[in-house]
Amino acid sequence: MADSFKYTEEDVRQIVSNFLINSGIDPSELRYEVKTITLKIFRNVELKIGKKNKENAFGKIDILVERDGKPFIIVEIKKPNVPDNEFQNGKPQVLAYARLLLAPLAIITNLRQTELIDPFTESGEQIKNFNESQYYKSNFNLNISDDLKSLALHHFISYNSENLKLFCDAQREHRMSSLVGDMSNIEKKYIEEIYVPHKNLEETFIKFLESDTKVFIIDGESGTGKTNAICHVAQKFGNQYQSLFYTASLIHKPIREEIAQDFNYHFSRQQTVEPILKR
Repeated sequence: MADSFKYTEEDVRQIVSNFLINSGIDPSELRYEVKTITLKIFRNVELKIGKKNKENAFGKIDILVERDGKPFIIVEIKKPNVPDNEFQNGKPQVLAYARLLLAPLAIITNLRQTELIDPFTESGEQIKNFNESQYYKSNFNLNISDDLKSLALHHFISYNSENLKLFCDAQREHRMSSLVGDMSNIEKKYIEEIYVPHKNLEETFIKFLESDTKVFIIDGESGTGKTNAICHVAQKFGNQYQSLFYTASLIHKPIREEIAQDFNYHFSRQQTVEPILKR
């Protein structure tokens, strides 16, 4: 397209959008500039796609095509005059989005150059049409390897403290679910609405957080409210920090392995706790 250099990125988006509609995509199936994605992490959690920085160039999904309410195509838009190396650098970005959302097709285009990519292949192979995709060849089976999922999630968790906090919040809610109830579920041990904390509990815990002390212990006889106290501390202060929660009676292996299991179940099958904490 000889005059494509004059187009802005928004012009390209509009041209691609019209092309998709003319190709049979219903306008109601198109979403633009998607800035959050919802993944099942303990429960459905909305992860922020994030601010751009040198480690994480992800900002938004330019066009998300849905089919029957599920992600179908992820489209990454580039300016027509973008350097070739920047165009190529966009591929990991669109692949990560597609792999996380289980979208069977990905497209990157700047009008001058367009690539249809199969995100379910290890290298993100360029294909000519839908019939060449792994999704089509596997009889429309949405499968992605743990390694590819881990690689995609790496961009959203490892370098994004906000998403790490969202993960921790979901982990605490999941792990505390056997203990925490409410006025409609009073069989659980901790009911926030009626719990009255010890007068020195919060003040003492704040001093602990401000100190160099590594461990905070709540000790007492059976039935004196230790579980309620730790649940109160976890709920009141947990949202302010990247913190995890574990119930000792439900731990059947070393705590380091429990931590690794929580992260590995959602992000990778192969990491020990040391590289997880370093990331």
